[in-house]
Amino acid sequence: MKKLFSALSLLILIFFIFTGSSCQKTQLPPLSESKISPLIGNVTTDLTPAKFSDGKYYLMYELVVSNVTKSNIVIEKITLSDPLNNDNTISEMDTEDIKNHLHITKNDGPTNILEPNETAAIIINQIYDEGSVPKAIDHNISYTALEPYLIIPAQGIEKIARTQVSPEKPIVISPPLAGEKWLAVNVSDNYAHRNSFFPLNGQWFVPERWAVDYISLTNDNRVHSGDPENLKSYPGYGQDLLAVKKAKVLKVVDGLDDLEIGKTLQNMSLDNLGGNYVFLDIGDGYGAFYAHIIKDTITVEEGDTVKRGQVLGKLGNSGNSTGPHLHFHIVKGSFPLAAQGVPYIIDEFTVAGQVPSYEIIEKGIDTNNPIEFTQDFVGTHADEMPADMTLVSFPK
Repeated sequence: MKKLFSALSLLILIFFIFTGSSCQKTQLPPLSESKISPLIGNVTTDLTPAKFSDGKYYLMYELVVSNVTKSNIVIEKITLSDPLNNDNTISEMDTEDIKNHLHITKNDGPTNILEPNETAAIIINQIYDEGSVPKAIDHNISYTALEPYLIIPAQGIEKIARTQVSPEKPIVISPPLAGEKWLAVNVSDNYAHRNSFFPLNGQWFVPERWAVDYISLTNDNRVHSGDPENLKSYPGYGQDLLAVKKAKVLKVVDGLDDLEIGKTLQNMSLDNLGGNYVFLDIGDGYGAFYAHIIKDTITVEEGDTVKRGQVLGKLGNSGNSTGPHLHFHIVKGSFPLAAQGVPYIIDEFTVAGQVPSYEIIEKGIDTNNPIEFTQDFVGTHADEMPADMTLVSFPK
């Protein structure tokens, strides 16, 4: 999907410090002993799982880890365990998993080594069956100190960031679009959104943690009909974008032209990254972000109050986009990017099928042949998020 429908991503891999913490007041048991901690850390956001349309419960966050020693430390393994359930193992990340999910600037590519006084964020993605979501998580890091000294052992296991999992449901919204044939992509563990870190206002934010890119397919499941360089050949282009709740309009950006197919956004900045966009205050501290809107189609102004289902603008290709789509995410905060992305669930939608792999989608883009779907999870869904590569329909 990176060839055509790129996510709204500002990929920043320069980690000075990644700050953030859970705001929950926990009732967790204390650690059993006091000992020197060569590694310290925290999680970046409240741990709130969301049910997806594949019937699984997803939990996504980042684990910030700092090496506070003067030795290079190799992170060999990370074991997640449940301190409220006999310390049972929840899951494990091996060396390759860590290299693939640890973000820090390195000239020689992915790494699992933290140099002295170095900090990195490790992306954590968890998927649970119903009834198996833990109530709390410990992060047990198995490490090797390459230059052990004094009371820093050569090897050890460090338990950090004991965190409670929220029992609350995510915010419930109505669909941001209407009609059939919407393909939800770049969801959950996909590279584009989960790797977008924004250093803003003195701290790191991951606003796209739970973002979705929606692209529309033709009636016969093709990406476009007609000239592939003509934006109007894409069935989503010009479709209505809808308010997901009664809301106040906090921010509107307009006046940017659509990007031509195959072109790259020049002079990328926070001002043009999302293209023309609308950002809504949907209540209880949550904000909804709609990006890549067609110039001069936005129907609201800052300060307006909108009702659920009201048209906000038309789906386009402005900003950091390589094909007409809606980039949609929700944050807890009053800024679309300087806030933490949070999960949400949609009150009603229908699943028409799911694509087995991104290779099939890429082939469909390259050839414009119909994209093939399985019949998994078809039917009406309520209070869920569309799973990655799911074809959905929203009520009109």
